[in-house]
Amino acid sequence: MIGVFAAIGQVTMTCAYLMAPAGEISIYSQAAILINALLGLALLQQVPSLRTILGGLLVIAASIILFLHKEHTKQ
Repeated sequence: MIGVFAAIGQVTMTCAYLMAPAGEISIYSQAAILINALLGLALLQQVPSLRTILGGLLVIAASIILFLHKEHTKQ
């Protein structure tokens, strides 16, 4: 069952990259780290480690900064 959902996720991400600029889609792709940690906490009561939280926040922050920088340089 995991393989089915992984395949669906891969196909939908590929379609998303076809329909929008990669810089915009990558933010959502990187957000998966934090979303998975939150789902694990909510559904399985798995408390993410401090390193997981900090790493996820760093990846998200870097993605947002790069996106904003790209938007700023367009103008």
